[in-house]
Amino acid sequence: MVHGGFYYQVEKRKIFPGELPKVLHWFKWEATFTWITGFMLLIAVYYLRGANLLVDKQVLNLTQIQAVSLSLALAVSAWFIYDFIWHRIANKTICVVSSLALLVLIIYINTHAFSGRGAFIQTGFMMGSMMLLNVWVRILPGQQKMVADAQAGKVPDYSFSTKAKTRSVHNTYFIFPVLFIMLSNHYATVYSHPYNWVLLIMISVSGAMVRHAMVTKEP
Repeated sequence: MVHGGFYYQVEKRKIFPGELPKVLHWFKWEATFTWITGFMLLIAVYYLRGANLLVDKQVLNLTQIQAVSLSLALAVSAWFIYDFIWHRIANKTICVVSSLALLVLIIYINTHAFSGRGAFIQTGFMMGSMMLLNVWVRILPGQQKMVADAQAGKVPDYSFSTKAKTRSVHNTYFIFPVLFIMLSNHYATVYSHPYNWVLLIMISVSGAMVRHAMVTKEP
């Protein structure tokens, strides 16, 4: 990798019993602090002041308490549905199709419950929360179990690695859609469009496809 004027070589290796690097760097706090600061901004800008940026009376006549409660409830329920799909269903094709259906449903509900600007931010909040929970609930515990097995002289269960990698890959697909959503308040013509939910679906899918092309292209 090239970063800061230097070249870095990163080697992926399996963990063997009793063989661990002296120093392990756990990439978790970047995602955590990003989510925390983002959630604080969500509270300050969209939840407070009567939730006037989150609510559009012409879309759905919500009070501040109703809007905030719905925002949090949708984020929590979306995570549990997404996690159930990928943790309980073995067929990958079904998982992918179900996840796409969930994405469409999330965007449709958000754009028909909140203001256009609020719906985009709410969608980004839900995606960002999924990314954070992937790290803390599905990626780190599996890696910690493998490290503990290696330290105890046992052969690590590499199925944890496979599951962790799946969620890590998912997080990379979230990156470009979330980045656009973070800037979406500057594009009123997009979030205020009558078919803003269609545009957000197209942007989200396109962002994931760009990520896929970047990773899979030949050097």
